[in-house]
Amino acid sequence: MKRKKIGKILIMGLLIGSLSVPVSASKLSDAQEAKQQLETNKSKEEKQIEKLQKKQEKLQASIQKLDTQMTTLDKKLSKLNDKFAASKEALANTREELAQAKEDEKNQYASMKTRIKYMYENGESEYIDIIFQAKSIGDMLNRAEYVAKISEYDNNMLNRLEATREKIADKEEQQKKEVQEVKQLRQEVKTQRQKLKEKAAAKKQQVKEFQNNIKKRKATILAYQKQIAAQEKEIKKLEEEARKKAEEEARQAEQQQSQSSSTTSSSSGSSSSSSSSSSSTSSGFTWPCPSSHTISSQFGYRIHPILGTKKLHNGIDIAAPYGSSIVAAGSGTVIAASYSSSMGNYVMISHGNGITTVYMHCSSLLVSSGQTVSKGQQIARVGSTGLSTGNHLHFSVMKNGSYVSPWDYL
Repeated sequence: MKRKKIGKILIMGLLIGSLSVPVSASKLSDAQEAKQQLETNKSKEEKQIEKLQKKQEKLQASIQKLDTQMTTLDKKLSKLNDKFAASKEALANTREELAQAKEDEKNQYASMKTRIKYMYENGESEYIDIIFQAKSIGDMLNRAEYVAKISEYDNNMLNRLEATREKIADKEEQQKKEVQEVKQLRQEVKTQRQKLKEKAAAKKQQVKEFQNNIKKRKATILAYQKQIAAQEKEIKKLEEEARKKAEEEARQAEQQQSQSSSTTSSSSGSSSSSSSSSSSTSSGFTWPCPSSHTISSQFGYRIHPILGTKKLHNGIDIAAPYGSSIVAAGSGTVIAASYSSSMGNYVMISHGNGITTVYMHCSSLLVSSGQTVSKGQQIARVGSTGLSTGNHLHFSVMKNGSYVSPWDYL
């Protein structure tokens, strides 16, 4: 009966003490809401940066493609330039050949014309005299054949020279067309390359604009981070004030218990009960995640899985399925039930004697700040909120505001 009475007095003391919490809780709630808004704004900026970076990557890939195309066109243009030079040189040589062929034809025609003129002016008597001056029939036949061959030679030579001239003229015409075609192709390639160059320049300008935009947004995020850090500092201060207040109220409740005892024996019983309560709050915590005992990360220094830097892992990680039950390791007062960008949804419980437990990355919270909880009571569910890589409970223990190994209390 006396123990029940003492228990009622203790509960009443805590309830009376809890009446003074709202002012601090209100300030804490305001600070948490302000921090939450800053984190929301920061998250929006980060998403915008992510979108800009994706667009920038696409533009850079497009620029790289354009550069490749321009390189291909440069090679093609180089070949066309060589071909154009070779074609011009060949055309120049052909023109020299054509000029020589025309000169040869002209000379042959002049020689032939001289002989024809001579025959016209003197008639064929000269050729007849040449034939009849032969000393024999054989000589005469040879002389007649010689005259015929001269005439045939003139005709054949003229025909051959005319054919050569015409062939070279055709060659010249063909080479002119080839030079013109190469020249046109070269101009087309130059035009294509210029268009690609302008397109690439425009995309590079867009990339520059994206980079400037990203730079500005990163500066905004940095400003938000500073403001969030300031809010977290304020929240920590308010949570510490709430913890001290809760401890003071618990101490006052114990004093009220002691003063209400009317006899030495009851006082002794109260002392024993108080001693027992003190023992249960400072050691012998129950396991905070009944559904799992799998430890995925121990207390101590490690490389942070997300930040990639060496940091103190201030608790133990208990891997468990999403939504698994999280219970209070010991009886106490909830001094914080909120959200942090790093801890996610979290609960902080003061157990007296400077001992505080923290439960992080919860999917949902089942208690609120200022609430009294008992050992083993469900307070939250397992999740992966905040800086987390998978579903688990991060369980920490603080002694006088400093993190200590949870294994010293479990």
